[in-house]
Amino acid sequence: GAEPQSPPFKGGGGGYSTGAGSKAGSARESRGAEPQSPPFKGGGGGYSTEQTPRGLKAGVDHADALLGDVITYTIELKDDPRVRYVLPDPMDLAPFSLRERHDARREEKGDAITTFTLAVQVFELGEPAIPELKLRAETPDGPRTLTLPPQKIAIRSTLDVKDQKPEPADVKAPVPLVRRSYLALWALAATVLLGALLYFGVRWLTRPKAAYAAPPPPPRAADDVALERLAALAAAPHDRAFYFTLSEILREYLGRRYAVAALDMTSEELFEALATRETPGLDYDRFTEGWRAADFFRFANVEPTEGDCKKALDAARAVVVETTRAPSTELGMDGKHVSGRAA
Repeated sequence: GAEPQSPPFKGGGGGYSTGAGSKAGSARESRGAEPQSPPFKGGGGGYSTEQTPRGLKAGVDHADALLGDVITYTIELKDDPRVRYVLPDPMDLAPFSLRERHDARREEKGDAITTFTLAVQVFELGEPAIPELKLRAETPDGPRTLTLPPQKIAIRSTLDVKDQKPEPADVKAPVPLVRRSYLALWALAATVLLGALLYFGVRWLTRPKAAYAAPPPPPRAADDVALERLAALAAAPHDRAFYFTLSEILREYLGRRYAVAALDMTSEELFEALATRETPGLDYDRFTEGWRAADFFRFANVEPTEGDCKKALDAARAVVVETTRAPSTELGMDGKHVSGRAA
């Protein structure tokens, strides 16, 4: 279709008729004449007006459209900011129907620009016209009117004449109805499932039997471990490290023998723990005396002699042997366990 014609604003005068004189016209004369340009022409015809705007553009975006197309009718008015334009209400656009409407007003360089955008639609072939519109202008001198001429638009059918078939097509022969059958797919799925069950069933039945591991041997007795470590310690160098290893061996043994956390205790905490429980076979006073002598070599800056180390080793071996041989369930006259400590 033809592209819409969009010339610039038309100034006052130039074929417009008006009623009483306008103060705005006098002001424009004092500033000098504005450029003269013809208005939009959507379908032809001049403008008849009682209010002369400073500029006017009016037209449609399609002068040639298809049946059912949405056509945009744009009206743009430039005038004094004190003048306001209003579309008629109600607005009869028959045979066109209004689909959408937008009103806008802005001020620019001392002028007020009012824009009315009407989206219309028609379902009638030929050259229907958007009827003339009488806009109401609210001016300082009172209400006036501005009449816009009709806008003719050529409406064509969406179907070309050469594509129209005057004769209806013949009735087609019946088409056989094909129904899909999934029987073969179901049979295939059942076969695959049965094969998988057989495969995994045979694998499970013929799997190698798990060999049961023999139970681990029972833990060695605490006295056996202690005596073995003390025998190995006899060949160690006779220095301060000797006493640290000796203390560790005795602490581990006493912890297992009397259920105390000997490895995590200080010497005094160990003495207190042993004093508050039954310790069959343990000579408490002799044990604490020998232990304090060993602490002297461990923490004092004194190197032990070979005789000191042998004496400490014999005392430790005696503690293990005496506490191992002592019965742990022997009861005294008062019904309590007998303590191996000296009175």
